[in-house]
Amino acid sequence: MVTAFFLGFSYMIPLIIGWNIYPQRKGFVSGVILTGYGLSPVMFNLLTYYLINPNDEKPTDVRKDIDGIVRHYFTESVYKNVPKTLHILSGIYLVVLCISLVFYSYSRYFHQEDKSKQTLIQQSSSDNDDAEFKAGIKSKMFFILLLTLVSSLSPYFFFNANYKTLGLEIGYEDQVLTGLGITASLINGLFRTMWSVLLDCLSFRYVFIPIVLIQTVLLVTFLAISRNFVTYFIWVVGFGFIGGGYFSVFPTITSKIFGNQTGAKLYGCFFGAAISNFVQYAATVILINKLKVDYIYLFGSFGVTSILAALISLKVKEPPKPAISQ
Repeated sequence: MVTAFFLGFSYMIPLIIGWNIYPQRKGFVSGVILTGYGLSPVMFNLLTYYLINPNDEKPTDVRKDIDGIVRHYFTESVYKNVPKTLHILSGIYLVVLCISLVFYSYSRYFHQEDKSKQTLIQQSSSDNDDAEFKAGIKSKMFFILLLTLVSSLSPYFFFNANYKTLGLEIGYEDQVLTGLGITASLINGLFRTMWSVLLDCLSFRYVFIPIVLIQTVLLVTFLAISRNFVTYFIWVVGFGFIGGGYFSVFPTITSKIFGNQTGAKLYGCFFGAAISNFVQYAATVILINKLKVDYIYLFGSFGVTSILAALISLKVKEPPKPAISQ
């Protein structure tokens, strides 16, 4: 809970700084920063695995839980490395933080404005911040973006929560599926810049609608192709590809509509990812695990939800692009 709190607290800070320094290239700035967000789990997951389980040991401690389910656990030689790994990662994060503060100070030195002008701007903006935020959170566009976010991310999170379970039921090896997940995460991170740059050149609907249409096709055909590992691999990596789009276009479009400061605050108030995760969790735990609803109905339903997201996105109205001075 504490880690999640501080992650959410710091998520928008690099984006706001980048938007303020490069206001005409918000999409590109968002893409570069979010690419870092997307690639860091791949790097740190591999590092963490090496630190905790350097000898690639298998879970050989077999125990039966209170429900009678047999589970496999790692021995002490593996789990005793967890505290040391957390200390090492904390040290790495501290070093990265110090480096980022140096870069931020450097950027401020080369982009600082006249002090008197800067003071007047700060006083004027601080007077309007609260009013703009209250008007934004009550606006129709805020709820349109929220509905678009929830209806598109819920299917995405549902797929990510269940593709490995289905793969294990089919008979694919756990290590192979883990490697596949890392590959999808890598694709997710690498293509975030591409999606954000497209949003600099095209309107939101021309970038977003292709993403949800691809998602719809992948969802409704996944069960039919999943028995062939080649197509299974392509479909999972495809979801990584469109996932990079979701996490790139929404912060950027929010800042374009509401401005850098207000847009960042409103994006933090969406809670769209949390709502979407709750929807997929409810679908997985209640409908699949308890009511034993067949996967085909869930994949089909979330395919319809993706189409709904595309229709809602047509209501998103963007401000006109500023004229480029000659």
